[in-house]
Amino acid sequence: MSEKYSTDELVEFIKWIRTDITDSNTSAFDAIIARLRAADAICAEWRAWRANPTKGMAAISKAIADYEGKQ
Repeated sequence: MSEKYSTDELVEFIKWIRTDITDSNTSAFDAIIARLRAADAICAEWRAWRANPTKGMAAISKAIADYEGKQ
């Protein structure tokens, strides 16, 4: 995959696809969006920790737990 997309770009694309689905069951799309957002939160917390390691890893642990809870 040579192109890079932000989480927001991917979410907008998924929402666009979801609107074209005539079936009212779009929960799978919502689940994908939730997982993307949760993964993005892990990355954000990791970057914040790397910028300030004295902050501790509690926020990263919470972000991982939130991601795992999106299953």
